[in-house]
Amino acid sequence: MSNVTQLLKQLIAIPSVNPLDADEPKWTHEGRICNFIKDWAEAKGLSIEWLEFTAGRPNLLVTLGPESANKSLMIEVHTDTVSVANMSVDPFEALEKDGRIYGRGACDNKGPMATLMACIDNELITQVENSDLQLRLAFTMGEEKGLLGAYELVAHGYTADKTVVLEPTGLAPVIAHKGCLTFEVKFNGIAGHASAPEKGLNAIEAAGHFMQRVRADEKEFAVTFSDEWKPSTSFGIIKGGSGSNIIPDECSLTVDRRYLASENIKEVIHSYEKILTELVAAAKLSSYTIIEQGEALNFFEEDEQSELVQQLQESIHKFIGERKPYGTGWCSDAVPFSTASKNVVVWGPGDIAQAHTKDEFIEITQLSLGESILKDFIISQI
Repeated sequence: MSNVTQLLKQLIAIPSVNPLDADEPKWTHEGRICNFIKDWAEAKGLSIEWLEFTAGRPNLLVTLGPESANKSLMIEVHTDTVSVANMSVDPFEALEKDGRIYGRGACDNKGPMATLMACIDNELITQVENSDLQLRLAFTMGEEKGLLGAYELVAHGYTADKTVVLEPTGLAPVIAHKGCLTFEVKFNGIAGHASAPEKGLNAIEAAGHFMQRVRADEKEFAVTFSDEWKPSTSFGIIKGGSGSNIIPDECSLTVDRRYLASENIKEVIHSYEKILTELVAAAKLSSYTIIEQGEALNFFEEDEQSELVQQLQESIHKFIGERKPYGTGWCSDAVPFSTASKNVVVWGPGDIAQAHTKDEFIEITQLSLGESILKDFIISQI
């Protein structure tokens, strides 16, 4: 068994579900996995900072190279995972089958984490220690719910000239991703007896009208945006009604809106308010409230021709040929780090299509290639 495979199996076996995902307490929080990483770093004689800005939810910073170095590179990876509810494989067994490793976090984000840890061998440590580069390995908590750990590090001055954010990108550089706005719409109707629906105002039906209007309006995206890079809307949670024989007078709908750099958040919200106002005017709805859930996650963009992206592509090309940089709809810790580092890129082994799934896995070949590429890239920075 290779070192990277063994490391991944050990990482998967340590539950680190984001506590906001409401799984069993014994599976939540990032402290256990940070302890494992701490022991790993101590065994290699590396400098460690345990940064617990939020009680019980540590970030870990591992540093290699001289303090007086003129260059700095941060490689960041988040330690939390999403919920393990309804998984079809044992989330913590780390089953190896048909060239894959299964389990929660196998792809997002313990596969990339294992790749990073595996490439930090004695040879690389010696090279970095005798160079003009300070290499900072950041293990951050809370990415899955608001990028919390990354924001904390940036707020306290922990950054670098260049930052590589590890995520499952299929070993191709990600140089842009959309922003994310999450909000809840509360629909108010008029209750009544289900035998006379015409005498009430059904809040659940109003939510249905709203969703249909949003989808109809999205057809205009084809005129303004390309198919590869356009905004999107997802309806994630709907709640309403108290009984089958009662016309529901309340309904709530949670909306996830991915937006582009060319869009204005206030104008996006206004477009939804316009639909709701028209539903009230058409007597489909009594009233409504829009509640934004936390601050919107900003978009991220990096120049494809930047030195960081070009150097990473050179390392990628040595092992797997050309991999064209691309943009994604999902968010990452690149958002906060892009406000503090000169250049930021998102990269790592694994397919994002397997992230958060009921049978999450990563291909072992992706892990091995990722280890080789990342080590080569780090050496190129020395």
